[in-house]
Amino acid sequence: MSSFRLSIWQPFRPIRSLIHSSENDDDNGITLNEHNLLEEIYTWNPDMDILSGVADEDIRKNLHHRFFAGFSRNLSPQERGFDRLKNVLAFLEETLANPDSLRWTSSDQSVADDDSKSLRCIPLIALHLHLMWLNEVYGDKPGLSITTE
Repeated sequence: MSSFRLSIWQPFRPIRSLIHSSENDDDNGITLNEHNLLEEIYTWNPDMDILSGVADEDIRKNLHHRFFAGFSRNLSPQERGFDRLKNVLAFLEETLANPDSLRWTSSDQSVADDDSKSLRCIPLIALHLHLMWLNEVYGDKPGLSITTE
């Protein structure tokens, strides 16, 4: 089972102002607003290791870096937006153009109610299709950001 999780965030727009109260006197209350709060609007937890179908170790490391360092929560929302996803999609398209860098894997999903028959897939193709869909649905909306873990 994959531990990969992709989330899309938008600035949180509270109806009323919020304040963070703390027992720590040094806090002086932090006002929370759309500039420092994000609201998760989409989450994807695939049922497969998204990099398991990559045969080339260098490509696997490159993709891992692009996905996990490139969309880290430590980056500002502006640094992990859909422009970065478009760069990842371009790299995926280059990778998918070379079938020797890919391999079939067994999915964690099974056929209907028969656990003895697992599905075979190329996870990178599934990932590419899903990311293209996300870009189509959310890519032109301002202020959105992406995180992966």
